[in-house]
Amino acid sequence: MPAWLRQAAQWLAILIGIGFIVGGGAKLNDPARVAELFASWGLPGGGLILAAGWTEVVLGVALLNRPTRPLAAAGLAVWMVLWGSVQIAAGSAAAVASVVVLALMALYLLGRSEPFLSKDGWVESPLGPAPSPSLTAVHRIVRLVGIAFLIRWAVGGITYWLALPLLSLADPRARDDSPNGPRSRDDAPADPLIHAAAPAGWLEGVLLHLLVLGLGVSGLWSFVGHTFMSETVSRSVGWSPSPFQRELAFYHLAIGVCGIACWWIRDHFWLAAAAIPSLFLYGAGWVHLTDFLEHGNAAPANWGFSVLFGNLLLPTAILVLVWMRYRRTADS
Repeated sequence: MPAWLRQAAQWLAILIGIGFIVGGGAKLNDPARVAELFASWGLPGGGLILAAGWTEVVLGVALLNRPTRPLAAAGLAVWMVLWGSVQIAAGSAAAVASVVVLALMALYLLGRSEPFLSKDGWVESPLGPAPSPSLTAVHRIVRLVGIAFLIRWAVGGITYWLALPLLSLADPRARDDSPNGPRSRDDAPADPLIHAAAPAGWLEGVLLHLLVLGLGVSGLWSFVGHTFMSETVSRSVGWSPSPFQRELAFYHLAIGVCGIACWWIRDHFWLAAAAIPSLFLYGAGWVHLTDFLEHGNAAPANWGFSVLFGNLLLPTAILVLVWMRYRRTADS
């Protein structure tokens, strides 16, 4: 297969991965609307919709990651055979899309040049060493944040946060037992503000993912919500819209930018990037708790496990990891 065709297949696989994250996220976020479509195909709703949504999101994410892309392409081809058969039996025009995706996945698998599960693909890992805040590094982080933002929308906040430590532990370079080993701090450039070294072990790897993809992406997420969907956000908390949401939006934007900057700037900057939003989250949790106890406001975004997780458990976990990191640095 010509090189240009293999390259085109790689890009098509990435675009299809994004498309399946969007499609799976739509099933998870609006199952009632999807239930009508399933009914027209003669399929039950409920659990099947959720299972289909999660399958498509997982396959889509795996298709974006180079080491798992061949396996995801094979899985997606099987998935398209199943869905295409259902759609053809129901006489749905959507079967055409399934056949096209199946053909593209077959094209990718025929033209792949790397092993089926290539460990070398981890050099493409999004949180790899950044030599400097150059145009290339900025392009990588913009692409990473965009994809993470999409995944955050598809799977929801709690699932997204819980997946970040697993994503970090899956990266061999973030583990002490990596074949290449974590890069030493001594490899960092002379500028004390910029560190090119990969995270030193699992602790910094997990913390880096939580700061960059957690606080960074979540800060941008809240900025978009308070800026462009202020009424929807306020109703989810059980409050009335307020001009103060604009101020809050820019606070979240600042937190998002600081979180993403942790990709380049290390050391004490991590403490500030973790402490400031954590104090805000503790305060926000106290406000939500007071509103529930005094006014009985049990709106989904004001009371429940998601509020407890986001305003108490999450900041506590991040601060504990920062403290562990500083202890480990002091002992070394």
